Amino acid sequence: MRRRILPLAASAALCAPLAGCDRPLLYAELVIPEIRISLPQQVFPASTGAPPETWCTPTDPTCLVKEVEYDFADAIPLIGEKGVTVDLRMTEIAMTLDAGTADLGSVESVTIRIVSPDDPGDTVVVASYVRTEPNPTTITVSGNANIDLGPYLSGSKFVARAEMVYASSTPAFTADVSARFSLVLTVDYGSYVF
Repeated sequence: MRRRILPLAASAALCAPLAGCDRPLLYAELVIPEIRISLPQQVFPASTGAPPETWCTPTDPTCLVKEVEYDFADAIPLIGEKGVTVDLRMTEIAMTLDAGTADLGSVESVTIRIVSPDDPGDTVVVASYVRTEPNPTTITVSGNANIDLGPYLSGSKFVARAEMVYASSTPAFTADVSARFSLVLTVDYGSYVF
């Protein structure tokens, strides 16, 4: 007895309901509602005599920039792998500037942006601060957002840029930077394994 072979279109139609909506036939999904990452303490130079490469623009020494890089490779090794899709969102970022006993009153504003790996001019603001106290020794810049980091990832990394505008000379200071994220990671076994 000969087995009847279904035409390709009929086979695809029968298999389609098994695959579900926008999902591979065989996949695993990992949902992590909160990931908190604290970077090592960052050192910011004094505004006076800061080298031009730390200026926000080549002609404006009253605005200094500091970039920090987040790398998820150690915490989530599958990011950037073939067959793996990621919905990674930044839900909060905080940066605390501390000049010890010195005065940070000349810091007029701080803006934290996430930078596109394809175009450094393509950024999104995730937190900002505008001075309201006359002579603070610490400043906290924070923001709650639900930023999709997909367009800003390069492999497993993204860059956050802090831009500080000064009214006058400011001493060197340190900053603690932390951020909170949520993640949905989907592994398509067909693409990942083969």
